[in-house]
Amino acid sequence: MGRKEEAEKQYLLALEAYPNNAVVHNSYGVLLENMGRKEEAEEHYLHALKENPNDAATYSNYGVLLKETGRYEEAEKQYLLALKSDLNNAIAHYNYGNLLEVMRRYEEAEKQYLLSLEADPTDVDTHYNYGILLE
Repeated sequence: MGRKEEAEKQYLLALEAYPNNAVVHNSYGVLLENMGRKEEAEEHYLHALKENPNDAATYSNYGVLLKETGRYEEAEKQYLLALKSDLNNAIAHYNYGNLLEVMRRYEEAEKQYLLSLEADPTDVDTHYNYGILLE
């Protein structure tokens, strides 16, 4: 719906009631990242991982943030942690493939895209990015 400020109020109310809720911290981190507030987003991803150190989604989301800020080695570490938590996480494989492509590690990127498609053969974004890689 695009009502980010209202969404933020709801996340803050949820965190006021449950300050250590990893899911809320992760989701709020995504919102903050989308709002361009990357430092705050990082704080919430780290808090979420402190509360739930086995959440592949948070590792993957944090990896995206790190990739977008040019911190590629740190991003790679987060994707590997995501996949350690959930080896069949299609989104983590997809995001890791995107990072590897940016890093010009094309064969490794291809492997990650194929693993993503194995986990979710219908994912349009993975098919699209894999096609770009092959091109």
